[in-house]
Amino acid sequence: MKELEITIAGQAGTGKSTMMLMFEKFLKEKGFTVELELDNELLDHGSDERFRRIMRENVTERELALILDTKITLKQVQMQRGD
Repeated sequence: MKELEITIAGQAGTGKSTMMLMFEKFLKEKGFTVELELDNELLDHGSDERFRRIMRENVTERELALILDTKITLKQVQMQRGD
């Protein structure tokens, strides 16, 4: 199976976690297998379940704020092909 990594980067409080969950939902709806790397979130929240529960609170408001107040730059970086 080919692997593609999407990195969401930004300063603290810019909506990275909200965007990550939006991408996860979108990609799963399209049939992709998606794995989230939640290392930073687990440090803050302790578990995947607690992180997702907290993120579900006020999700519509966070998504709307992200949409209205965020410029997103999409950047492609090609890695060397393995032999």
